Amino acid sequence: MKKRISLIILSLVLILSGLCFTSCGVTEVEDIDGLTPREAYEKALISLEDIERYDVHLDMQSQAKILFVPIYTIAIEDFCYYSYDGNNQHYEIPEESLERLEEEGLSDIMSGFDEALWYVDGICYVKNGNVKEKFASTTNPIQRSEYETAVSHILRDYAGETKCYRDGDRYYFTVTITDPSEMELNMGTENEIYTVYLTEEGYVDEIVFEGTMEGFVTLTIKADYSYEDAPIVTPPADAENYVDDSSYSYYW
Repeated sequence: MKKRISLIILSLVLILSGLCFTSCGVTEVEDIDGLTPREAYEKALISLEDIERYDVHLDMQSQAKILFVPIYTIAIEDFCYYSYDGNNQHYEIPEESLERLEEEGLSDIMSGFDEALWYVDGICYVKNGNVKEKFASTTNPIQRSEYETAVSHILRDYAGETKCYRDGDRYYFTVTITDPSEMELNMGTENEIYTVYLTEEGYVDEIVFEGTMEGFVTLTIKADYSYEDAPIVTPPADAENYVDDSSYSYYW
């Protein structure tokens, strides 16, 4: 019996030690290199304007739990991505991702978004199913991802209330919204939790959105930023099949 108790105690010590080693890397900081979270984030977004080429890949996971035990998980990697190459940009929801979203009853998440859009050298190419159109534009219609915009709005409204942390070589901060009237994405969740990670150099590294639905389903969307080996943005491979439509009006 004594040996059994000793083993239990030893196991608890090992577990607690593991938790300590895991959490000891995270420390709360007063600011991010002298800047508030809002200032650091705004600086990071501005710095993206000076980066010639980068891309953003979005992963999605929906998981249901009962008594903290997962009963099903739906995960879609790269369900949407943005590529930035100077003034040229590309946005797309891959066909396989659209099919998965439809199969899982989650297609409403991307409601209102075009399937694919390229802006290259003043020409905009828009694809939705078999409909392919192009038109000339002096401005780029592809705006920042809605996650970047949502965090900007939230930090404006919650200035001074956000705590900062450092985890290894990254900084991060988290904002939780529970008031439906203040939610940014309005995906039908009961709350919206945004966690933004910045690199040690002050660049946006990752934006994570989490929300709970019906009390036991968690929706997580993660936007990963990559600054190395980002693709050169070129017109779609079948650009000759896109029909000219000078009267096209684009709203996003």
